[in-house]
Amino acid sequence: MARRRGFTLIELLVVIAIIGILSAVVLASLNTARSKGNDAAVKANLNTVGTQAALYLSDNNTYGTLDNGSGNPTTCPLAGVTGVTVFHDPIVEKAIAAALVNAPSGMTACYSNGTAYSMEVSRPAGSASAYWCVDSSGVHCGISSTNSLKVSGSPACNCAVLCSLISVLIVEVALMISTAGTRPFPPDFRSNLREIIAVMVDAN
Repeated sequence: MARRRGFTLIELLVVIAIIGILSAVVLASLNTARSKGNDAAVKANLNTVGTQAALYLSDNNTYGTLDNGSGNPTTCPLAGVTGVTVFHDPIVEKAIAAALVNAPSGMTACYSNGTAYSMEVSRPAGSASAYWCVDSSGVHCGISSTNSLKVSGSPACNCAVLCSLISVLIVEVALMISTAGTRPFPPDFRSNLREIIAVMVDAN
């Protein structure tokens, strides 16, 4: 009767290594999917803020005034805190609290001056920008800092990053055309193009 041959140590090590690599790939994919899901939840909750803010304005004829005392954005009120601004509306407070559940760093900023408002919530790691912003004009976009909650001194999401990137790209293309194609691609051309695509996809 023939003796059955078992696995050699090398064969076992190869199988274990393959399983380890596959596990790492699967875990990385799960983390990415979880991060994208959390980011989508942040955006959805801030869309709720925009819808409820419109109803608040209809009922009160004002968004109320909320700032840090110097005309700049401040931390958004916590759920249950009473006040007379759009950010103290119970539904808005709950939407902000729900967004924070999916925002690991838990950063918020709110700003209103009676006739306009803007607010931001931090986004999960790996997102295209640090914060997601909504404002009273219906704009929603990714922004880099609290400084982007104002435009000309009024509450608004400053989504100018896309415009500035496109301007740079247009200048670079014009220079290449004017030199009859002899000018090489600038080193940051591809990175700027990738960032424009990322911002455009992110805004949807």
